[in-house]
Amino acid sequence: MRFLLRRLIHAVFLLFGVSILTFLFTSLAPGDYFGEMRLNPHIAPETVSALRAQYQLNRPLPVRYWRWVKSVVHGDLGFSFSYNSPVGPLIWVRARNTLLLTVTATLLTWGLALPLGSGAQNASDVSRTP
Repeated sequence: MRFLLRRLIHAVFLLFGVSILTFLFTSLAPGDYFGEMRLNPHIAPETVSALRAQYQLNRPLPVRYWRWVKSVVHGDLGFSFSYNSPVGPLIWVRARNTLLLTVTATLLTWGLALPLGSGAQNASDVSRTP
């Protein structure tokens, strides 16, 4: 029981660290959707500033991180400006296809590896007999 508790605590710290790194890498990457909007001469800089304020992208990183964690915990993965729709259904379509490919590849691999591996083991046992 103590082992499982220790592993659970390690998993929580690992998840926390990975979430911080993920957020930092995506937040600090050069360029964003609104940065590209600034390049369009038909869009006023005030409009871009208002959108950044609306989506709270002008707030400090720790505040944005806490808001991001709360939304992810509640299942709100955000809004895609490119597709003009919530992110959750967009991810689910791609995740479903990825899971289908992963499960199929894993079953195929195990289906080939187990017979080949046990056949090789049997062949080595036969060759060792005096």
